[in-house]
Amino acid sequence: MKIYPHDNFEIQSPMSTEEILAVLDTEIDQKWFRWRSSGKRFTGEYSISGFKIMRVIWYRNSFLPVIEGTFNPSTSGTLIKVTMRLHRFAAAFMLIWFAGVFTGLLGFLIGAMANRPFEPLPGALITLRNASFRYHPCFRFLLVRSQKRQISYH
Repeated sequence: MKIYPHDNFEIQSPMSTEEILAVLDTEIDQKWFRWRSSGKRFTGEYSISGFKIMRVIWYRNSFLPVIEGTFNPSTSGTLIKVTMRLHRFAAAFMLIWFAGVFTGLLGFLIGAMANRPFEPLPGALITLRNASFRYHPCFRFLLVRSQKRQISYH
């Protein structure tokens, strides 16, 4: 099982680079932002040296792979080196999210081994514990509505 979804592979094609570009032209819409469907299955950019594309979908999916490739002419056609990876923003979000999960889990385990209650943010919890919420206007309103009485100010 891969922790970070990333894949590299090569395709040996009998077609020349120009023929491959003609095929890519029928399948890739070079506009990243579009209002209507052009009928093409991919969006991105391509040139004589390579391509960078993503699949066209009509729903949200931040984990859709970015497909990058380079063309290397060979004696029997063209060697296409392909890299499939996550979008960089999705990868950064995953890194930050899992770092937070790992930090919370580590704090829980350390607290469990020390026989202390779990407090993921000790400073914030101490502040909240000592805060007097009954004096805050929002909480005063809720208390007045729920208990049908006035709260005196000290």
